[in-house]
Amino acid sequence: MKYHFNEHLQNITRTRAGTPERLTSDALFLDRNERAVPYPPEVLDALAARLAQSRPNQYPELRPFYDKVAAWAGLAQNQVFITDGVSGAIKSLLEALAPSGANIVFPSPTFALYPVYARMFGIEPRIIGYSDEFQVDLTALEAALDEDTAFVFLPNPNVPIEGYLPLETISRLALHCAKFNAALVVDEVYYLFGGETAKDLIEDHPNLFIMRSFSKGFGLPGVRIGFVAGPAEIIEFVARTRTGYETSTMAAETVSYFLENMEIINGYVNEVKDGFRQLKARLDEIGIRHNGGDTGNFIYLDLKSPATVKTVITALRNQGIHIRGGWPAPFDCGVAVTGAPPEQMLRFFDAFKTAMSDHSISTAT
Repeated sequence: MKYHFNEHLQNITRTRAGTPERLTSDALFLDRNERAVPYPPEVLDALAARLAQSRPNQYPELRPFYDKVAAWAGLAQNQVFITDGVSGAIKSLLEALAPSGANIVFPSPTFALYPVYARMFGIEPRIIGYSDEFQVDLTALEAALDEDTAFVFLPNPNVPIEGYLPLETISRLALHCAKFNAALVVDEVYYLFGGETAKDLIEDHPNLFIMRSFSKGFGLPGVRIGFVAGPAEIIEFVARTRTGYETSTMAAETVSYFLENMEIINGYVNEVKDGFRQLKARLDEIGIRHNGGDTGNFIYLDLKSPATVKTVITALRNQGIHIRGGWPAPFDCGVAVTGAPPEQMLRFFDAFKTAMSDHSISTAT
């Protein structure tokens, strides 16, 4: 049989995600910006009781869930479209508002699906970088726009470099984008860890969107729920890309439980912030340059060379601690470490310091 292959997918390679051992291992996984410790049994028991009252035998009734999400975000319900995490939000925006042949602008390094979706939809990716001081190159970003630019995607903060931009800068960028009829999309996936939200700017900038998920601050990446928000009439158009239902009954009930019990979420976020404060003090003592841990749940450690990165990652993995390297140059000289409560951050630091010492790695600047 002769299939009609989509030409834009021909040069894309995707692998199935996940390794089963992560589900049962007692290792410390600090490589994916997940919640680093499981929810306590009493929380899981209460969630199980909640789910036991749901009706997975029926199709999802999502209006109450939309009400909860919109109320938490401080937006009108018709400004919100529920998606499969932030990745689903990106995909829906491109499907709805970025014709083939358009271009999108975003910083690098960043979330891996920005360039993947660009290729998938026949869109040109225009990539700008960061300075040695971990700041996004705003001059290059603004210069990258032209009449074919559909979106500027701005992860704020980004990963592994926070590169956080204040609301005044975002407002100015939205005005610049409007000159080219381009939309500015602020990726707020790490919202709750310290950054301000740009959602109140939507009223003043009809070309502004925000995206969030319940993966990071809420610690629910396995649930796969996020949303995109913007001007109501445009969100209605973007929402036409939905499948039969935006999410499942069980996923919506899980997120609803935590929205109704925000003390659980806020308590863990505060533990992570405490962990970062202690870790940064220790890193400063041994002369490790770092960035992050202020508006995201990760920190980047500058180890000065790719060889050191490889050595440290291997040494820590042998002790059951996973961190992430493999970033594009010039950030291939460092690793990203997910934030965790003080106990887990101390476990990481002790293993890291030992690895640096055992391999005679200098921390001198």
